[in-house]
Amino acid sequence: MSDDVPFVFVGEALALDFINTVKVVRGEITDTLQNADDLAHWWSLAYEHHPQIETVSGEAMPFDDDVLNTAKRVRKHLHDLFLQVIEGQQPEADDLAALNWSLATGYPALKWDDGRHVEYTSVGEPAAELLLPVGLSALRLLTQTDLSRLHKCQSNQCILLFYDTTKSGTRHWCSTACMDRDRSRRRYRESKQS
Repeated sequence: MSDDVPFVFVGEALALDFINTVKVVRGEITDTLQNADDLAHWWSLAYEHHPQIETVSGEAMPFDDDVLNTAKRVRKHLHDLFLQVIEGQQPEADDLAALNWSLATGYPALKWDDGRHVEYTSVGEPAAELLLPVGLSALRLLTQTDLSRLHKCQSNQCILLFYDTTKSGTRHWCSTACMDRDRSRRRYRESKQS
């Protein structure tokens, strides 16, 4: 990952920020997760942006090609699932199955330390440390929020998804920078037509 292709955290939810690791850069769709190191870097930044992330086992996740490929497959299904919801379509069965599979990678279990602590524990899937929190975030968005606030950025130069947390519920762009670029392009086109 080069410095000119940074990760963005504009989705307002871990699942959407994970989906948004695919974005448009200079007119081209770009996957910012090119290797396992990129995934490890994104995950460390995700912890900073989403401090409420539930850990699965408390152990370090092995960031390798298998985990990367598994994460990318789940990400593609989650993208399609959220796009279908945004467009008011019935989600495809394989996209729902991917979400359910990510949720099944871990389970809540009591761990005796002070006698009151509950942690999530992995169930044999190396990617569970990432996929369970992402799956839980997706599940909360789909079941505990106003789905009319899920959006794809209005700019035709952007593919990012976000959850509108504004009081008015009228946010149309993933960020103010995207809004400004979109409005500038519109003004430029209008000036050329005059």
